Amino acid sequence: DFYPNSLLITGFDILFFWVARMMFQSTNALHQLPFKDIYLHALVKDEQGRKMSKSLGNVIDPNESIKEYSADILRFTLALLAIQGRDIKLSNDKLLQVRNFTNKIYNATNYLLLNESKFEDLENITLHSELAKYIYAKFQTCVKDVRENLDNYRFNDAANTLYKFFWDDFCDWGIELSKAEKSSVKELGSIFKEALKLLNPFMPFISEYLYHKL
Repeated sequence: DFYPNSLLITGFDILFFWVARMMFQSTNALHQLPFKDIYLHALVKDEQGRKMSKSLGNVIDPNESIKEYSADILRFTLALLAIQGRDIKLSNDKLLQVRNFTNKIYNATNYLLLNESKFEDLENITLHSELAKYIYAKFQTCVKDVRENLDNYRFNDAANTLYKFFWDDFCDWGIELSKAEKSSVKELGSIFKEALKLLNPFMPFISEYLYHKL
């Protein structure tokens, strides 16, 4: 196969000058399309929607953002903002929001480890507590939605689904209710480990670090 890839990722600004011409030439010369899908990624602009430039003084240096926040926080922030058909309006406030999300995950990990020293893989246990069964049902819905969104290149929807599961379902409900039902903590920890696998493509360093702690 002359064209091993089925997806081209590019910006809309070169759609005609590069992408269309690739398709014309390939169809003419080989009678074959070079790819099946085209994902037009957004342009990263400042919080007011302006192009970043040194003269405006509105440039957010990704290297500086990584130093201050981490690569995972920058990656997840961009995923959250990558709405199809819209440019990304990046700001330090958005990065701070994701840093708070990261702190939430760290705090959940610390809480679990305060109550149990180690957690089995989810596939090796049977859930008994009603709380764990409830959170697991929420997690199954999360898995389904994330996979569907990724298959359709809706990266922001996938990231938002993960954000809501970890923050709302697991931390605000699961963790808080487990304080009155300590027997559920071991099962919740196994669900949390599995959820970190789902988070890994978006936050690979943090998720792997926390996974191995559990």
